[in-house]
Amino acid sequence: MEILYQLLISDYDRKCLTFHLLPFVKSLLSLLGKYSRLHLLASALYSPMDTTVDLLRAVMGGADPVSLTNRVMDIISGSMYLQPGWFTPDQKVDIDPKYIAKNLTANQQIMVVKKMPLDPNATYYFTCKTRLLENPPDAMWATINTHAVLEIQGGSQRMLHFGKMNHVMKEDDWVEVGGDFITPMDVKTVGILVSIQSENIPLEVSPSTVLLTKLLPNPAWKKEADERIEVLRKGTITINLTNSKKYAHRDLKFKLEQIRSSFPVGSAIGGGAIAGNSALDKKYQKFFFENFNWGTPENDVKWRIMERTEGRPNFKNGDKALDALEKVNCGSRGHCLLWARTRTIPSWLVDKSPEDIKENILRRFSYTAEHFGGRFTHWDVNNEQLHEAWYAEKLKEPRIMSWMFKEFHALVPSTKLFTNDFMVFTNGLMTQSYKQQVRKLLEDSAPVHGVGIQSHFANKARIEVLTKRLAVLSELGLPIWMTEFDVMLDKEEEIVEQMEDALRLCFSHPNIEGIIFWGFWDQKMWRKQSALASGANFELTAAGRLFKRLFFEEWRTNETFSMPEDEEETLTWRTNAFYGNYRLTAYKGNETLWTEEFELEKKHEATVDLDI
Repeated sequence: MEILYQLLISDYDRKCLTFHLLPFVKSLLSLLGKYSRLHLLASALYSPMDTTVDLLRAVMGGADPVSLTNRVMDIISGSMYLQPGWFTPDQKVDIDPKYIAKNLTANQQIMVVKKMPLDPNATYYFTCKTRLLENPPDAMWATINTHAVLEIQGGSQRMLHFGKMNHVMKEDDWVEVGGDFITPMDVKTVGILVSIQSENIPLEVSPSTVLLTKLLPNPAWKKEADERIEVLRKGTITINLTNSKKYAHRDLKFKLEQIRSSFPVGSAIGGGAIAGNSALDKKYQKFFFENFNWGTPENDVKWRIMERTEGRPNFKNGDKALDALEKVNCGSRGHCLLWARTRTIPSWLVDKSPEDIKENILRRFSYTAEHFGGRFTHWDVNNEQLHEAWYAEKLKEPRIMSWMFKEFHALVPSTKLFTNDFMVFTNGLMTQSYKQQVRKLLEDSAPVHGVGIQSHFANKARIEVLTKRLAVLSELGLPIWMTEFDVMLDKEEEIVEQMEDALRLCFSHPNIEGIIFWGFWDQKMWRKQSALASGANFELTAAGRLFKRLFFEEWRTNETFSMPEDEEETLTWRTNAFYGNYRLTAYKGNETLWTEEFELEKKHEATVDLDI
């Protein structure tokens, strides 16, 4: 016991701590019997170490063995189930030195790993650290690509592009490149090629950083995800009731209903439809407000659309959307202040001088802040710079994005500012690049408050690669939001399956703090296959029925309870419940005695004291 205590109060990394404690806990559990973990997991992750120590000192002072087991399980489960690295099952591949290139410095390309046998139909994740030794003479930066060179049974060869890092400069020094790939059934050997597009530019790979892991399928992933949901998305409600009127206990019934979830679930919306007066508009509004608590104006506040004519911004539809959201206390995402891709630049801005472009950026920030203030909860600052960097290249300022974050934050400090990009979650081509982009922003002390992953699914994705990509982005230590979720697959059952997997994984992930669908009605959305409702009557699709089952049944708390006959005048009733707003109703037979509403806030408990 004393050894356990000393281990727990030491400064061990919790992951390391797990290895020390696990044999002990297994032995203890075998003696005491198996206890449910579900609501024992909650406190360890959120408690500071001194709180843990205080609890353990109490245990050392004479707490019973079950309490000790529960607290140890808190810490271990908090480590194993709530840290992305723990629930991403993988296996390091030992690379025989004979497969590693002897010279890892070369012009333009390096075959880092040469013709190494790998398992067929398996998922791998490769990374290494690379640096440019010179900048391209004719460009501000370079792109580093990572390919798998597949030797196929029979002698043919294929190239699989699985990693792309844009906007790399010599000044960045070492950058981690790579990504995930799946080997074909007929693979014989695999080589890993790291290259840049610019000719005759020397690059170098650090041999000690070459890492290949095999991502392992996890048949129990849904069960583990559900366990994490119990910990992450729930708190304790305690209801203390006093029967001062001496009602017969057998006549008393109580119903607890969750009337609103606090977890952000939203959709892209149109300012016209969300505030319109037509019959269809009213149905659109009814569906939205019954199902979502956040909204993102899909197009209404984009610069190119707001200010079609220079100097004449149109706030009309943005105002309509915000007004409608605020009336029912919905959160809002401003999408987007700037958009870094060439086709999205206001036409009147394209040919201006760098000085004029920068002046207009500041003007855009100024009128947006002056008009909307802090009404938008979030803003996407410079959309999709991972793919193109129009502003940076026109201004010849590679770190311009950091400046953008700082300038707008100074005007609206209450609004949380996000990056937002694609090919980082549904596709892993640029996951490492996205992590590098955000890291550079943080190095510049840019006020980045969250990471947006767009989440447009066009192909079925293995759950192990989705889990790994989230683990990579979680290394940044920032909240992650699914900002534009939809699924475009051929078959309805495939859409539903992919949607459920993605939603369950993300809802169970400790770094995911919100999910925004990119539309919900097939008459007003980009990818109609993903609609939750269809037709003039907004009938639920298969995806819509899944949405309702998850967010309004499985991930809501609705319970009934009664007062036992043998109780005194008081009753204390507890339950583990999803965070959100609740209505408690007391019944005497068929008569409603009263209703009481209250909120269970995240990371808190709710205690309700009532006289029946």
